[in-house]
Amino acid sequence: MNNKHDVVSIKFDDPSEIKLPDIGMVKLHDSETQKSVWVDSRSQNIRTIMKSSILESNRKLKQFFNKNKIDFIPINTAHGYIEPLVSFFTRRSSN
Repeated sequence: MNNKHDVVSIKFDDPSEIKLPDIGMVKLHDSETQKSVWVDSRSQNIRTIMKSSILESNRKLKQFFNKNKIDFIPINTAHGYIEPLVSFFTRRSSN
């Protein structure tokens, strides 16, 4: 796709997705699969597994973009989107 089109992927990350707070039982819903699961967020093991899974998924996604030469802009919701977008397009225009 990137051979015929200019493809830029923007991925939004929210810190609360990576660091699950210790708040007891939480219902998590996957909007893509429409499946829900209850998780005990008090469990350090569960929080560690979830964080590792998300970080690994992000790593694989970056690897996929690099392999397929797709531009990638990561945006953290805690820091805003202006700087990453301006930085990306500034770098791109200087190439």
